[in-house]
Amino acid sequence: MSAEISRHERFVYPVLAAMVVTAWIGLAVSDGAHLAHGLGAAGSGHADHGVPARTLQGLQPLLFVGSWVLMTIAMMMPSTLPVVDVFRRLTRMRADRIALVALLLVGYLAAWTGLGIIVFGASELVRGWLGPRFLSRGESIGVLLFVVAGAFQLTSLKDRCLTECRTPIGFVVRRWNGKQPRRASLRTGLAHGVFCVGCCWALMLLMFAFNVASLVWMLGLGLVMGIEKNAPWGRKIVRPLGYTLLGIGFAILILSGQAPG
Repeated sequence: MSAEISRHERFVYPVLAAMVVTAWIGLAVSDGAHLAHGLGAAGSGHADHGVPARTLQGLQPLLFVGSWVLMTIAMMMPSTLPVVDVFRRLTRMRADRIALVALLLVGYLAAWTGLGIIVFGASELVRGWLGPRFLSRGESIGVLLFVVAGAFQLTSLKDRCLTECRTPIGFVVRRWNGKQPRRASLRTGLAHGVFCVGCCWALMLLMFAFNVASLVWMLGLGLVMGIEKNAPWGRKIVRPLGYTLLGIGFAILILSGQAPG
């Protein structure tokens, strides 16, 4: 059994690392194009490689959600390793341990995929309501997202979700007792994803502050969210970060010469 456990331990982290690296490569290759187009960036009338715009428009929801999942794996998967590690150690003696860890991750990604679907649907509603010009105005988007993200940093909901994310042992033990193991693994991953979304959704949407999905911006935001969730001093930066984001939002508003509303 010890040899099997050793193989299992050697298997989990290389696979997770490969997923994260592959996701970053996929984002680099696409250069965030599908994310940007999904949020209303102006198109040229034809998709890349000669694909007609009508075809691209029909595929856009799938392309956006696929890119969103890659972005989630790249930015958020490293910060969820403490929960994965606790769950791995809790299930290490089970014959089906690899499947259970896989179901945990499926549940986690399902929660973030749900947010991606909501973001795409909301952008479509905004496009229909205010027109594509609003979504193409980087300053308008920037002001809105910085202010929303900054304000959310100061809320009790942020604090509650962050507490769940920062206590991986208690979180897993309260939700996984070995009964109906596959279903419980999926539910535990989904619950962790829901709290992670609740903690980080506003910071994640800063990805589109200027209607651009930049790899450097992604890396920086992923690092900030990872620090909040896992660093011993991570909670101390939450409120200062909120005030900073509010300041940036209002600075953009003033420098762009816009008026509220």
